[in-house]
Parts: sequence; structure tokens; C-alpha cells
Amino acid sequence: MKNLSECELLKLHMDCMFTYEEGRMVYVNEPWGASTPAPLLFAGRTVGGEISWRFGREADDAFMEKAQALLAEGVWDLSVYRTKLQADGFSEEACFFFPHSVSSFPGSRLLNSPDLELLARSFPECAEELGTALPYAACFLEGKIVSICRSVRRGLGQESGIETLPAYRRNGYALSALHCWTHALQEEGLVPLYSAELSNQASLQLAGKAGFVPYAQGFQLWRA
Repeated sequence: MKNLSECELLKLHMDCMFTYEEGRMVYVNEPWGASTPAPLLFAGRTVGGEISWRFGREADDAFMEKAQALLAEGVWDLSVYRTKLQADGFSEEACFFFPHSVSSFPGSRLLNSPDLELLARSFPECAEELGTALPYAACFLEGKIVSICRSVRRGLGQESGIETLPAYRRNGYALSALHCWTHALQEEGLVPLYSAELSNQASLQLAGKAGFVPYAQGFQLWRA
């Protein structure tokens, strides 16, 4: 796939993060079934300073009018949005892409249906995802799956979801699984994307170690 601009990457991110009806976000785009309501507002600002946004289906006219006024002015202070839009729920994230090719992922490979029992032994809560959150990569240690990386948001760009058994963290296993997943997407001509909440230092550090590069930050707003 051709080199994409930061704005194009942000559009891919927003496209794969949510399902849409008539241009409005409806649900979080989970490959195993979209049932989590989308936020009232998702806004992203590229590293270069360009702001893009989408509104959820439940956002009313007054909410959208106030939000658009702030966004058009280039306001990027979450506290201002929370106050003026009376939104008590929020999250902030950093968004990354992978600008290189990758071919080394020691100990990791893609999973398929015969691996279901093996996956269930280590990650029983994730086993039912095997048929839908593809590609689904795993890192093995002595025949045991210790870390997984799969597509938890799907589109032309796909967002990674990573899990590592607690006893095996900080040993490079998540890095290997992430690289295996990244390689699989590149082979399919799709764009591997990575996002993490700003409060999740471990995930942010993993993105850097893996060679992912920031292209934007984003936030979501909703009302409890």
C-alpha cells in the first residue's frame, strides 16, 4: 500500500474503530460482534496539527453545535470539551503506524482452527475470537502460548489487540507476537495500526520498541 499521510491514517483509524449509519458512529467495531455503543464524539489531531472528528448517533444537535465550534477553532484541551459539553466519560489515546517492513518474529506464528484448544489453555477468554479477529498471532514458549496479538478493529487499517500472560511480561514475547501480526497484515496489503491510552505506559513503550511511529492523538467523549 502506498505511503499514507497522517490525515489518511487517522481516517483509516476512525473508519475501523466504529460502525456507521448515515455518517454517524453507532457501535465500537468489534469483529466478534458490535454491541458497545460508540462515543458521542471522537476527535483526533495529527502530529502535524490537523484535526478530524466524527459524531456518534446519540449526539444531539446542541452537543454537535458546541463541539464543532471548539473543533473549528482548533481547541485541543480536553478539559474544555468536558466542561462545555458536560461529558463525564472520556478517554485519551496515542495512535501509531508502522512505516517499515518486518520479517523477524522469533517464536511466533499465526494461529488457525487446530490451535483452538492450545489457545484456550492460556487465554480462555480470547479463544472464541480465533475465527473472527484475524490475523491472529501468538508467541510460544516451550509449546505454550504466552502472548497473542490479533485484529480487534478491522478495516483497510486494522488495530492490534495484545495480551500477555502476567508471568511472561517484559520479556519480548508481546513484541514478537506484534511483529508477526504486523507482517501478516503487510502481506495482505492492509495497514497495521496501534493505539494505546495515554495512561497505559507499558503499551506506549511497546509501540516504541516495536518501531511504530506516532501519527496522531485522539479522545473520546460520552455521558455516563
